[in-house]
Amino acid sequence: MPDDTHFLCPECSMLADRIRRVTQFDGYENRALDGAVEAAGAYMDRLGKTDLCEFDAGEAATLCRVIVRGFGDRLRHLIASEEAPF
Repeated sequence: MPDDTHFLCPECSMLADRIRRVTQFDGYENRALDGAVEAAGAYMDRLGKTDLCEFDAGEAATLCRVIVRGFGDRLRHLIASEEAPF
């Protein structure tokens, strides 16, 4: 198998062997959405804002990063801990 880990983020590259064993990501992705929602909610609570129309450009960009990071962190946690995605 070729080394294709250069396409992975540093955190995921540490889990490359476990990621290769996952054959169906849908269940993991659905559970990882919980991490994205929790991270977004925590960020919005810190800002004291719930209406996206009130966000300035920087806050909106940070919210997107927080969501992506929350999703990725939860996905890596699920894969690393070998928790079933259901």
